[in-house]
Amino acid sequence: MRLSGLVAARETVIVFRKEITELFRDYRTVLASLGVPLLLFPILAAILAYGGHSGGIGTPGETIVSVAGQDTLGISELLAGRSELNLVDLPSTGTVQEAVADGPIDVAVVLEIASAGVEAGSPNVAVVFDNTNNRSLAAGELVTGMLEKYLTHLSIGNATDPEGSSLVSTPFSLQPAPMHPLAAGAGTFVLSFLLPVIILLSAAIGPVASAADLGAGEKERRTLQSLLGSPARRSAILLGKLSAVSVMGFLGIVSFVAGAGLAYIATRTFTTELQFTVTLSAVLSVVFAAVLAALTFSAIEFVVSLYARSSKAAQAFCVPVLILASAAGYAAFAVDMRSLSLWYYHVPLLNLGLMVKGAVLSSSHAAGMLITSLWVVVYLLAAFSAGQRIVNRESVFRSA
Repeated sequence: MRLSGLVAARETVIVFRKEITELFRDYRTVLASLGVPLLLFPILAAILAYGGHSGGIGTPGETIVSVAGQDTLGISELLAGRSELNLVDLPSTGTVQEAVADGPIDVAVVLEIASAGVEAGSPNVAVVFDNTNNRSLAAGELVTGMLEKYLTHLSIGNATDPEGSSLVSTPFSLQPAPMHPLAAGAGTFVLSFLLPVIILLSAAIGPVASAADLGAGEKERRTLQSLLGSPARRSAILLGKLSAVSVMGFLGIVSFVAGAGLAYIATRTFTTELQFTVTLSAVLSVVFAAVLAALTFSAIEFVVSLYARSSKAAQAFCVPVLILASAAGYAAFAVDMRSLSLWYYHVPLLNLGLMVKGAVLSSSHAAGMLITSLWVVVYLLAAFSAGQRIVNRESVFRSA
């Protein structure tokens, strides 16, 4: 019994050595599995850091705040003295809500004097912020916390005015003023975070198996040689295969989104604080972005599969694509859609995530959608050209 166990262990080691040697024999597999993930996130961080100075993410650690109304409480002086805040004037046109919704204002403090009731003559302080925007939401919580402490001291006479005189007890009303109902705002916020990740990741996962089978898999089975030797044009063969892979990619997106929807329905009793309100135009924009994402990832993974020596290598080469998809989805959440610079829509994959996020937030940028669509056309043409060069080489018959 002990001898058979040792034999089994020896055989396991032999198989392990064979497989690990095969995996590390091809430098391209090692580069795809280890090198790309190692370099990806530093490069992505550098891109986002550079973009922060071009509009979109904003200067890290700096919250832009404005004060509107007659400030009799010294709030402007308080906010101006905080290093993490940047006090600016409100735009001369538009309402306070428009300034916060469209940027660059993160949060606005609105002061009014009550004119009726028992609170007549007392200042009302409202903190206006966009509770569907992660930056504005954090800014609203920060400023509300500051004002609560300051006005509490002020109301009991512990604060001083700019001249240093003691301030008398002052009644006040402080109210956070989110721009959207709490449940609807929370639902939109969650969708703007999850939907880009789900769509990009599912668009990358969906076509992997079919791309590996229709490319490298057919080379391994020696059926690609027969197909390319048929009377059909090689361009038609490529287009047909790419179309099939793209359909599988889009179906993968539909399956992921449907699964997420079923998960929400199944746990609805625990998520009553979330309310999802999506317009028809937003749904159409998301579907359009999903089609573009499916075409993009399907084209990339199919060409990778044609290039790979085996279906195992093709799947290994697709690992960096999956990581890129996930990173682009999470990066889209970090980008502030207000006053967004158009250069973001030139960043591959990130532009697809921004299309989805913009649709959810009802802030779709027509020029950005056009730029992204044109880039997808470029990706498809480049992938088709690369695929033609691969299948036109006679070495494709001997690469498996």
